[in-house]
Amino acid sequence: MFSKAALCCAISLLVTSAMGCEENSSLPDSSKMEKEVGEAWDATSEYFAEQRDAFVESTREELGQLDDRLALLRAKAEEATGDAQAVLKQQIGELEEECASMDEHLEQLSADSEEAWEEAKRSIKTSLGELRDRIDNAIREDETSNG
Repeated sequence: MFSKAALCCAISLLVTSAMGCEENSSLPDSSKMEKEVGEAWDATSEYFAEQRDAFVESTREELGQLDDRLALLRAKAEEATGDAQAVLKQQIGELEEECASMDEHLEQLSADSEEAWEEAKRSIKTSLGELRDRIDNAIREDETSNG
């Protein structure tokens, strides 16, 4: 992932290469430098967008898999009775809210800057792992209590 530091290095490299290594070289043409910096910026922006889109797509796939696991839990809740059913339905409601919240975060990613996106990406990865663990724990708890 390109950061501001990487972009500054790329710009510095462009300036250095545009100036050349000769002792008597004149200053580079500013319009040429503007064009090269613009091209570097466009390439960085395109790479960032591609990486963000790939992350959103893979996260949506994983959310789909978690929704399949929730469907299993919903079926178990329908078969359960009494307190066990009430506990499962409460867990399912909380987990569905978390899934919806993560989906909203993914929608917001398309408008985020690179720095905000990196932070959101870390947060979503952490939340996704926690959500996966909670769903798995709920399924295991149900299997343990129902033998």
